[in-house]
Amino acid sequence: MNKISKTFLAVICMLSFFTVHADMIEMKFSEVSSPNATLWGAYIPGIGTANPVAGQYMLEIKGQDELVEGFCVDPTIIPTLYSFHEYEIVSLDNYSNEDIFKAAWLWDNTGDYNSDLVSTQVAIWDVMFGNDFTYDVYDLNFSQRNNLTSMSEALNNAQLNNAYLNSYYAVAQTDESQDFLIRRTPVPEAGTILMLVLGLGCCTLYRKKRS
Repeated sequence: MNKISKTFLAVICMLSFFTVHADMIEMKFSEVSSPNATLWGAYIPGIGTANPVAGQYMLEIKGQDELVEGFCVDPTIIPTLYSFHEYEIVSLDNYSNEDIFKAAWLWDNTGDYNSDLVSTQVAIWDVMFGNDFTYDVYDLNFSQRNNLTSMSEALNNAQLNNAYLNSYYAVAQTDESQDFLIRRTPVPEAGTILMLVLGLGCCTLYRKKRS
């Protein structure tokens, strides 16, 4: 193996490491869209009684002005309001938990109204914790209760297909704070793009050398 080949392989290895580990962002919980609902006295399996806030969560990415929409996938951990934490972004095509797929389905079939967003959050918690997750349904308003019932019925008949198992949906995971389900349009990492360019360049040089 000549010197150029060895150098090329070394660069590829470094870029591969960067590509695998680059999908980390610093993010913090910013606000809950209004109106929202606090599920007073909700019972969460393994935790006990808590008062989780249902609603669409807005997340701030460090260094960016635009907020990211997200839904809580674990009401047992209170989001940290004022601190940035490093999150790993895991696309659903790499995520084995079927409940996350169901949560993405709920989100994708939610309307644009605040009452829909609140009921979607409650439905996601229902999905994540099953029938043991209980709360006072009358803490929700009439519209939210109707939406929650409709989503629960639709979920029972949902055909979860590949449309919900792609990188457009992702889970933002951290050991320090709340995990969120977020909408995210995948953007090729710099390392991936550079690897592609180098690969095409090497193929061109190889063909020229042979000819």
